[in-house]
Amino acid sequence: MYHKFKNLMKNNIIWQDSYKTGNKIIDQQHEKLFELANQVVDPANDPQKTHLNLLALQHYVKVHFADEEKIMQQYSIPDYSAHVAEHRDLLRQLDEIGTEIITNELRVDEIMKRMQSWLFDHFVKRDLSLAKYLRDEDARE
Repeated sequence: MYHKFKNLMKNNIIWQDSYKTGNKIIDQQHEKLFELANQVVDPANDPQKTHLNLLALQHYVKVHFADEEKIMQQYSIPDYSAHVAEHRDLLRQLDEIGTEIITNELRVDEIMKRMQSWLFDHFVKRDLSLAKYLRDEDARE
């Protein structure tokens, strides 16, 4: 589905340097998010372990979003409200995944597809656009 994830190995979502934004904090956090997402989709997990890993991911996503939103406020990002709304939607999606894991309604391959989707759509594609804006603003100063 997403060509950026062609190099999936088993159930691993592989971090690539091409995903880097150029912001050290954001890049470190994104790399950690990929690591945590891989722990969620580990096929060796039972549903309880998968859910615990998802809780760890949710916590880290909240930390990342707070840091990213702080950076966006510092730069007065024009689409700040829309970006924050995306953050809230992603958190809602993670909550839904958690509920579906607990009720055994979601298989690992389905979790993997969702992780790929939101990691690519937001953390790679959307945040690369944000990073370009930040670099352009830095160049103007």
